[in-house]
Amino acid sequence: MNVFEIQVPSPDAARQNACNLHRSIRADHDWRRLPAEESSNAVLDHLAMLRPRAMRRALMTGFGNARLAHRDEVRVDDLLRATLGKSRIGFVQ
Repeated sequence: MNVFEIQVPSPDAARQNACNLHRSIRADHDWRRLPAEESSNAVLDHLAMLRPRAMRRALMTGFGNARLAHRDEVRVDDLLRATLGKSRIGFVQ
């Protein structure tokens, strides 16, 4: 079994990853219809704090939420719904 240690990317590298992911998702999923080709600085800063899988999930949710709101750009509040985590089901006592 091989074990690989991968270092956490620097904030600049994470931000670049978020930018690349935005472009990739936009191209692959026909989100090109959204006029904003680049994410805002606030969105990139928020995404840079996330793990790569969470980044992708948040961005996909953000694109969908922006589309549902009839906006041409993803905002931070569009991403937050994906990063809040799963709610627990249970009884309140």
